[in-house]
Formats: sequence, C-alpha cells, structure tokens
Amino acid sequence: MAPRSRPRESGPIDPAWPWDWENRPAKDECAHEWEIVVIGRLFDPNERVARCARCHTPRCGYADDADPCLRRRHHEGAHAP
Repeated sequence: MAPRSRPRESGPIDPAWPWDWENRPAKDECAHEWEIVVIGRLFDPNERVARCARCHTPRCGYADDADPCLRRRHHEGAHAP
C-alpha cells in the first residue's frame, strides 16, 4: 500500500516516531499502514519520511525514493519493493 499524506492540525510538535521504536514488540506485530510525515531536521527542515500510522515505526527508505523498501527500518533480509 502506497503511503499517503494528510494535513496536520497546528499544535505541539510530536516526534516522528518513539525514541525506542526498535525495541518495541508492537513494531513486529503491527499490520503497518504507511503514511508520509514531514520532520523538521537541522539540515533539512522539510524531510518527508514514511512511518506507520498505527505504531509510528519508520519505513526503510525515504518517502521520495523511487523504490523505497516497504519494511520497517533496520530489518533483517533483503529489501522488499
């Protein structure tokens, strides 16, 4: 399923994903629903990345990659189209 964008209401800025996402069992049990979010970084204040709308696990690759991997970041095994 391709990621989709949705507008965000103004308000406090939330982290794009939990700091301990790699250690959360929920990331492996989730039926990921990918979405695109914009994260503010010092070197790129408008970086678009894909994450799961349910568990907020980031997807491997970037939102604008021609062929990003649809698995979570730092997965084992080959990349999946």
